[in-house]
This record gives sequence, C-alpha cells and structure tokens, in this order.
Amino acid sequence: FSEHKNVVLSRDNIASAVWKEGWEEKYSDWAIDQLIARIRKKLVQLNLPKSTIRVMKGKGFIYDA
Repeated sequence: FSEHKNVVLSRDNIASAVWKEGWEEKYSDWAIDQLIARIRKKLVQLNLPKSTIRVMKGKGFIYDA
C-alpha cells in the first residue's frame, strides 16, 4: 500500500503482491479481508486511524496516508 498511496488497489492486485506466483490458487476474498483487518489493527496500534485504508465499493481498497 505504501508504494501506491491514493491509488485504488483491486483484490487481484493485492493478492498478486502478497502471494506472488500462483496467487490465483491461494487467493480468496476472505483472505484479503483478513489481511486488511490485520493491517488496520496495526495502524490503530501506531495511533493511526484504521480508515487510512478505505474500501472503494466494487473497486478495491485505497491507502490515504
């Protein structure tokens, strides 16, 4: 996310960045949702609002740091 500030990242973009080769077989919406939840939890621990990563309905996620 930090390399793509203010850019909408689709679930496919995120999955390919996280799981690299063969991401299509490892990817699920649930896995992405869990990943985003863990990132948001870390943001809160760093005293940043969890809304730093927002959902763009039907498009993906955007990082507004």
